Amino acid sequence: MSEEHTSNLKKARAQLIEQRRAFVQVLAGPYDRGKTEQARENFLVVQAAIEAMDRAIEDKGILRLAVVTTNLGHDALTRPAAPWQHFCDCPDLQSGGD
Repeated sequence: MSEEHTSNLKKARAQLIEQRRAFVQVLAGPYDRGKTEQARENFLVVQAAIEAMDRAIEDKGILRLAVVTTNLGHDALTRPAAPWQHFCDCPDLQSGGD
């Protein structure tokens, strides 16, 4: 299922790119009040969605590669640090709050 999910993410991303291209065509044309602003807003929404898809696809790849053998002799899943862990020395947040 993981491969199917990744494949679906990539398909959805490709469709979003096509939508973004349509908004770029409007933005590249002459200014048309209302239409240009709407295209700009839609472009930003679609771009945010594409970036979210990229992160989801990347996370899938990281999780696949992150299985490591620990010194205890069993497999463990390591996760990248959460963004707040770079700025906080709080032990509860460092452990992921688990």
